[in-house]
Amino acid sequence: MAARLFTLLLLTSLAFGLVARTLNLDAKPYWLDESYTLLRSSGHTAAEASKELWLGQVIPVAALLRYQHPSPHDGGPAGTIAGLAREEPQLPPLYFLLARKWQQWFGASKPSVRSLSVIGSLLAFPSLYWLCRE
Repeated sequence: MAARLFTLLLLTSLAFGLVARTLNLDAKPYWLDESYTLLRSSGHTAAEASKELWLGQVIPVAALLRYQHPSPHDGGPAGTIAGLAREEPQLPPLYFLLARKWQQWFGASKPSVRSLSVIGSLLAFPSLYWLCRE
């Protein structure tokens, strides 16, 4: 009886966490680290972006979005790796390359971009379970 209650409580908390994690993905503004992830995955560097964006005036949306979405003129995956190697060599490029491909496949809307992280966090639960079983 106690094991069933514990299992029910665990599944309920997982379901609540899933709902809380996926609710209003498009309504929340980007966090700073999400903005840097978009910058890095699009193949741009912070120096390049700040040269155009930090002019002490209002930034047009199109100018900002240029640094948050992959384009054919940003150097491709090699540009992503080169930008990381120049400014953030401690960060492994796999996630940024995956985020770049994800945006190309599913679009660059907020829910689409954030769904990669949601899927990754959901895959952590079975991975943790498997690790504990070992």
